[in-house]
Amino acid sequence: NEGLSELAASLCGYGIGRPQRYLEDTAPALDGWANTLADYSRAGLWTLYLEEQFGTEFIRALTADPANGIAGIEAALAVSGFGETFSSVFADWNIANYLNNSSISGGRFGYRSPDLHGLRARVREETDRFPARLNVDLEENSAAYYRLSGRDSLVLDFQGFYHRGTLIRQRADTAEVLDASGDMFQLHGIAEDDRLTLVLNNTSGASQYDLCAYAPFALPLRRVAYDDGEFTSGITGRAQAAQRFAVPAEGA
Repeated sequence: NEGLSELAASLCGYGIGRPQRYLEDTAPALDGWANTLADYSRAGLWTLYLEEQFGTEFIRALTADPANGIAGIEAALAVSGFGETFSSVFADWNIANYLNNSSISGGRFGYRSPDLHGLRARVREETDRFPARLNVDLEENSAAYYRLSGRDSLVLDFQGFYHRGTLIRQRADTAEVLDASGDMFQLHGIAEDDRLTLVLNNTSGASQYDLCAYAPFALPLRRVAYDDGEFTSGITGRAQAAQRFAVPAEGA
């Protein structure tokens, strides 16, 4: 109800009240409520995003549905003919709260409202030294953002409950959104000016994760004497280099 009230004020030209309050700390659950300014900010941003993505007819269906909370959103999406689920919309919203670029991916990853241009969620932690281990606590229906600076490549190894993750790679005026869900994620070919942000969100109960991030640097290749350039055997798995040496023939 509070989210719809905030949306009504925004549509009447008054904007979302203090939208940055929630984005300063995205740890609280979407459906939690402690009657703080951050709660109103979160509810307003969420319902505005729903209206921008799915239109006023969806909002009418949501308002008319007797179910509350997530169940009401799922029902309104189905009645309105959309194939999305709450989990998929929630994941897109979390990306939009950081990237806030409505010019890509059909507008899914940003707000169209001019009042919200330049708004961005705060990063929980920044890491530029590897290997690094991050302990991540996520309430149900909440999100966290981590900035990672690698050299040429980045490997993310997750241990814990299921999560939904996205890695945003930004370079100059371009942005790439990559699925980083699952136990392991790898990215190669990272440029020096790439900005990497990991977005984690959880819709399946409060969870803890251990995230190990490491950056295998590019290895230099040096040709040595009597190397015939042919590879005949090596180590399976995550081998990064192999050499074969041939004994020179007598008199060579």
